[in-house]
Amino acid sequence: MPRYETRTSGSTGEPVIVWRTAINQLDWLSTTMREHLWNDRAFQQPFCSIRANIPSEIILDSWGAPAALLRSTGPLLGLPITMSIESQAHRIKDFAAHTLLIYPSDLAGLVQYCEASNIALPALKEIISVGETLSPSVRAHAEAKFGVRISDLYSSQEAGNIAMQCPQSGLYHVMAENLIVELLDSQNKQVRHGETGRVVITDLHNFATPLIRYDIGDYAEAGPACSCGRGLPTLARVLGRERNLIRMPDGSRHFPLVGFREFRDIAPIVQYQLIQNDREHIELRLVTERALTAPEETKLVSHIQTALGHPFALNIVYFADRIPVGPNGKFEEFVSRAV
Repeated sequence: MPRYETRTSGSTGEPVIVWRTAINQLDWLSTTMREHLWNDRAFQQPFCSIRANIPSEIILDSWGAPAALLRSTGPLLGLPITMSIESQAHRIKDFAAHTLLIYPSDLAGLVQYCEASNIALPALKEIISVGETLSPSVRAHAEAKFGVRISDLYSSQEAGNIAMQCPQSGLYHVMAENLIVELLDSQNKQVRHGETGRVVITDLHNFATPLIRYDIGDYAEAGPACSCGRGLPTLARVLGRERNLIRMPDGSRHFPLVGFREFRDIAPIVQYQLIQNDREHIELRLVTERALTAPEETKLVSHIQTALGHPFALNIVYFADRIPVGPNGKFEEFVSRAV
């Protein structure tokens, strides 16, 4: 059986090599097409994909597999994620993209640039986010700016499509025909609805590199039965990795609330990131439209301390354009290095 190699940073940042087969490719094709159909995509319209595996700009006559295998489709514009945000924005607009597939960190940059440059994307009707955890702040800002719905897809290099958002409820349906997805607590017990656990995956169809109860390194919240009637298990939220948990002074850990929804009411903040260096100190990285005043800095720090539930010492560091991504090429709004 044909097989192919995929590489990922894994849950610890160490390289992981997994072999996958044609059966896994069929699983990916079928679940990707399922996501298109669930969202009633306009196949005849232009589709733009911005991905890390596109080396240079391409224009194709169709969307490619799987959509073009089963439907007549419009054209596809493929852009490399290394292209400047400015160029991406103008190419999306010129192409009149109806559907945009994009990484959340790239989407955040696109929103920032379009707001600052007063650029509208009138043809854009839907956004698909992939590859990274979609934070509530990025979702809220993008939906408000472009007036479109975002469909989030949870996947990994090792396991393919893991879960996709229900267009009715917003819950994430697990691709249970292909994977067993468990959410486990610190005692390796299955968590209940509304609780958060480690994502552990068993791939039912990978006979080249069997993944059995593979701890992928992500955390998610267990969801209830979905009202849509599809019958698949659900995740309520995909929360990120263990490094995205805040370490409180008493040693406890949880996903941080930073009060981002009020940031723009306090100061003209374009992008933010919090790096927790130890149990008392956090570096607050900011990109702003202008220099903040001392009262604005004080109010912002106080707001974040209140949201986090502890008066952490916040050191503000400003960046002129974009906050750099991590060594894995991805952007995370909160990273804890505390032990």
